[in-house]
Amino acid sequence: MKRMLTLALSGLTFLTTILAHADLQTGIDAYNKQDYTTAFNEFMLLAQAGDAGAQLQLGLMYDNGRGKDQDYNQAFYWYKQSANKGNARAQFNLAEMMALGQGTEQDRSKALKWYARAAESGFPEAQYKLGLALSSDDHGEQNLIEACKWLMLASAQPVEGSDAASRGLDKLKIRMSPAEISEAKKRAVQWKNIMSEKQRNRMLEI
Repeated sequence: MKRMLTLALSGLTFLTTILAHADLQTGIDAYNKQDYTTAFNEFMLLAQAGDAGAQLQLGLMYDNGRGKDQDYNQAFYWYKQSANKGNARAQFNLAEMMALGQGTEQDRSKALKWYARAAESGFPEAQYKLGLALSSDDHGEQNLIEACKWLMLASAQPVEGSDAASRGLDKLKIRMSPAEISEAKKRAVQWKNIMSEKQRNRMLEI
């Protein structure tokens, strides 16, 4: 399962030092130049010091077999370290591995919980996956209103996969009453307002 290497600043705290950010960027730059040894070493030092961004990048390198042999166990470990610190992409990747049984036993129920955490953090791919999961009864947690809310949010974001979310939303609406759709829209607006307030508060803390 190939996942894109990204800086993914979601979940990084302002306690991370400017120097640590510089080192992380050094790792990113080295990776982009295909200097995987330098990238890995930079990420490992920061990851061991608890940097969530570096832990994510280290997980991606193990996941994709870049700089090291592909190792799903190590990828899972580092994703989980980063996910526990609130990194949304790491939370999503962790959910994907749980859903597929890569680096851990397959557990779709636990995967759903991590999709939910990433979705709540605003990660669109997680919102899409969560919406699909809640629209079916495969996990025993069907909730059409919540499914509709998450698919609305995912489809509204200009990212890869938004078209699939829109198609899933159209199919879901056929199964819902006007009142249920109205409630889903209300919840989506409430979620957006909460996220906007959180973002404003974070900007004030800088």
